[in-house]
Amino acid sequence: MSDNRVVLAEILQNILNDETSKQVSDMLNTETIDTDLDSRQVSDYKLDFSLSSGWALKENQKFGKKGGGKRISKNVVSYLEAYFLAGDINKSEKYTAQEMHNELKGLVEEGILEEEEIPKVSTISNWIARYAQTHRKLKAQHALALVNRT
Repeated sequence: MSDNRVVLAEILQNILNDETSKQVSDMLNTETIDTDLDSRQVSDYKLDFSLSSGWALKENQKFGKKGGGKRISKNVVSYLEAYFLAGDINKSEKYTAQEMHNELKGLVEEGILEEEEIPKVSTISNWIARYAQTHRKLKAQHALALVNRT
């Protein structure tokens, strides 16, 4: 019984090999490979390519660029610092991000600043957080320097 299986398997393998070799030879006989491309065909392929030249270069990548967005202008930063420090001196005059935004809008109406220079309230809020941290460090360093002098 097992001899019959081995014989049948060999027969099937031979048949499959013959069919595969026939198909390969048929494909080779019927396909003609055109190796004579003129320059017009090559340029047509270049025009169909959707990505611009140099798309893969590292300097052309659009992700991962830290700080690539819009920045707060130096004029606006000086006003924001003044509002922050006014609140630092007198706690009753502490400005919120919304109040700073409203004050900056008032400066636009007076013609001192441009409308495009005014950051969003969320941007001002983030600026306040960063500036408060920096300001605390500077105050601590200044206090430490005073202690070391005496």
